[in-house]
Amino acid sequence: VSSRTIRVRGKTDPENTVIISTNEEDEVVKPTNLGDFTASVSIDAGTNRLIIQAITPEGEKREIIQTISFSFSIAIAVICCLGLFIII
Repeated sequence: VSSRTIRVRGKTDPENTVIISTNEEDEVVKPTNLGDFTASVSIDAGTNRLIIQAITPEGEKREIIQTISFSFSIAIAVICCLGLFIII
C-alpha cells in the first residue's frame, strides 16, 4: 500500500473555511460553532507537504505549511505532533 490516512485537527474562527492539502488531495472543512475542525487526509509514503489554509468570509487567508515524512516506524509520532491552530 503506497498511501496512508492521517487525521488533522485544529481550531480557527467558526466563520472560516479550512482547506487541507496534501500531495494526494484537497479537503475542504467547515469548523464547528466553537471553531474546531477535523479531517482525515491521505498522504504518500515518504515526504509529504501538508498545507492547512483558513480563509475568512472576507477572503483573508492564513496558512500553515508542514513537511512531514511517513514511514512505518514514525507514523504515530507524526500524527501526534500535528496540533494545529489557525486564528485569524
